[in-house]
Amino acid sequence: MPGESSRGLISVAPFDLRQDWKFLGVCLLLGLAVRIDFWGANQFVVDSDEAIVGLMAQHIAAFKDLPAFFYGQHYMGSLEALFAAVLFLIVGASSLALKAVPLSCSLLLVLLVYQLGVEFGSRGAARLAALFVALPPQMLVVWSGMARGGYMEILCIGSLALICGVRWLRLDSPWLRHTSIVAALLGLGWWVNNQIVYFALPLVFFMGCAFLQRPFKTWAERGRQISQHAGAALAAFVVGGFPFWFHNLLNNFVSFEVVQRARSADMLEHVEGLVKSALPMIIGARRQWHTEDVFLGATPIVSGLTAYLLLLVLHRRRYQLRQLFMLRIDKGAPIELLILMIPIVLGIFCMSSFGFLVESPRYLLPLYIPLSILSAFGVLSAYSLNRALGVASCVGLLVINLASTYLGGRALPGEPVIFKGERVSKNHSELNKFLLDRKIELVRANYWIGYRLAFETEEKVRFSIFKQPETVRIPAYEQDAQRIGREYLPLVLVPGEARIVKRALDVQGIRYEEHNLSGYKVLINLQPVSLGLQPVRATQAVASASDNPLDAGKALDGIPGTRWGSARPQVPGMTFVVNFEVPMKLRGVRYELGEWTHDEPTELLMDIELNDGTRRTILGEGDYAQVRYLREHGSSMLFAFEPALVRRVRLTQMGSQQFFDWSIAELEMLQ
Repeated sequence: MPGESSRGLISVAPFDLRQDWKFLGVCLLLGLAVRIDFWGANQFVVDSDEAIVGLMAQHIAAFKDLPAFFYGQHYMGSLEALFAAVLFLIVGASSLALKAVPLSCSLLLVLLVYQLGVEFGSRGAARLAALFVALPPQMLVVWSGMARGGYMEILCIGSLALICGVRWLRLDSPWLRHTSIVAALLGLGWWVNNQIVYFALPLVFFMGCAFLQRPFKTWAERGRQISQHAGAALAAFVVGGFPFWFHNLLNNFVSFEVVQRARSADMLEHVEGLVKSALPMIIGARRQWHTEDVFLGATPIVSGLTAYLLLLVLHRRRYQLRQLFMLRIDKGAPIELLILMIPIVLGIFCMSSFGFLVESPRYLLPLYIPLSILSAFGVLSAYSLNRALGVASCVGLLVINLASTYLGGRALPGEPVIFKGERVSKNHSELNKFLLDRKIELVRANYWIGYRLAFETEEKVRFSIFKQPETVRIPAYEQDAQRIGREYLPLVLVPGEARIVKRALDVQGIRYEEHNLSGYKVLINLQPVSLGLQPVRATQAVASASDNPLDAGKALDGIPGTRWGSARPQVPGMTFVVNFEVPMKLRGVRYELGEWTHDEPTELLMDIELNDGTRRTILGEGDYAQVRYLREHGSSMLFAFEPALVRRVRLTQMGSQQFFDWSIAELEMLQ
């Protein structure tokens, strides 16, 4: 253990669990109370990204699959899903059981941060740091219950690596197994989440400095020792992260595609976002996804207090910091390792392609390890200068942390937004029961609704993705939908979306049954009347167009490989007209784009002129946009209407397009 005489040490005391277990018990109870209160008020609701971890756990527990990574990507290992699978086997699958995994890790982190404080030389700082992590800012409270692929687990693994690393530094002659333990933990972390690099870089640097600092008889012996330990570390790193390397060996090292450096212009934006948004959230001055401070002036006040405490530590450790520039470290209490970690985290964040995530800066969560411990040392430094100042600093940090979570009510995370401010419903029980009772096994829904629906029904109801985001996590769902025919699957929509989709269905002659469930509009039994429609050869039809009229007939020649095109970019007022010399009884029109989907009209109106001279609107203003919203992909559109004796069909293009023409590969008349 570190000695009492280490230079610049703020407070030194040996670890004594008998003296601190009661305090740690209180910290754990406080931490648990805050987290249970917070997530209990949110009904332990999971979002779809969490639901994917839950689905992975269900598959593992049922021995259906053993994924190496988060479904749909080749990074963020499946350790969290493995833990959840064990819990599911014991208590059954549920949102509460899923969230229990990160919640447990967040409480374990309290103990690990305490132990880190002890390893760095101060039981007093260890206590304070544990308290700061038990009652943290809203950002850490939120992520303490988010099963999103290992964010809490990586903090625990990183803290364990730091504990073992600091103990390694104090050994006069570390054995290879000591090096291997540290490296294996870093390897495990590399598989779980690449944020382990934040812990690895300062550790490797300090371990290298320790080798340079230790006395060796010859440089050859020093080199031999470094080579042996480096070899053991590399082997242990690979073994610790075995799932990562095994998966990548079989998949051309695809995980490394995600490791990308941001462009220079992006880095500047990342720095700006870091200063203005991300760091205020980390220190509790602002809440996740919010642009306003928790209270008036919170950012400068909290930033000032945090900076003051860190500066006190830097001042107390000024000698060790100067020594660090000469590659000499304080092996007894290497607090500079934590100091170095802060610029490493901030620098990598800004330089990486993930640096744009400043409104929910989960890639900065490892900052809580050095910030909590260094703030604790800063409070003790302030206390040594002035007792009232030290107490005020400690109380101030705790008040700020609690205010960020509770001021004005619990700062609960909102559900994901689906459409124009409309969010996923918090409770799906009514929807789930309806679908299960009706034995509806496959629906179309948004990503943020669908994966949660699949998890909560244990995949008795699956889904095909409707609209953005179109990220497919479980391809089997889409394959099932394609096999059955996704176009007429039941739809689960938020009300704003439903208004658009219902009009699009009406225009296309698709009947449906509507239900209001769990805040959604659920459209089932989609039945297209167009299934009975047949194309009719319009032998006495004459096509004309406002642009390129000589090619107008190609839209009626029955050959999909030909087309009529406007021969100039789209502008409002372009028309295409089909006149029938003998009126035809029609029930619909099919518009084929063929190979020219890029020439789709931007905004389309359609009307028909009846035999008696009256005109009927088939596509009014805004209708075509709604059809496009529902259609998503494909080159064919069908517009159905009540049977009528028609002598003219008119299409009017009302949008603007800078580059593309307006094209019609084929216009089929349907009876």
